[in-house]
Amino acid sequence: MNKKPRPVHSRRFILLLTQEQWAIIEKGFQNSTSRSLNDYFRKVIFDKPVTSFYRNRSIDEFINELILLRKEIRLIREQLPEGPKDERIIELLRAFDQLQLSINQFLDHVCQDHLYQKAHQHTPVQ
Repeated sequence: MNKKPRPVHSRRFILLLTQEQWAIIEKGFQNSTSRSLNDYFRKVIFDKPVTSFYRNRSIDEFINELILLRKEIRLIREQLPEGPKDERIIELLRAFDQLQLSINQFLDHVCQDHLYQKAHQHTPVQ
């Protein structure tokens, strides 16, 4: 494998920032995919695209509700009496199983398709 040699960074650049300015930089770095603050600064300074993550709050809230619903279904199932069950209880158990399966499939779909947490790029304005 022919790996391209990494550039040697030998120059320092010192910049003084206010607390508010630093908070903005830090927030941008934490939401980015950059591995180090230095890499993040280089991308920003040299107008390179910065890939960052964002979360959809409405989906977050919906997922939290689904998780609570799944827990409640599990608790209700555990409280049902053991032994022979009449037709209504069997029907209820089937409905619980189907609902639980649907919730799990939805959550798997959200995680696999990156709907829950997406990456997008900020391209510098020319």
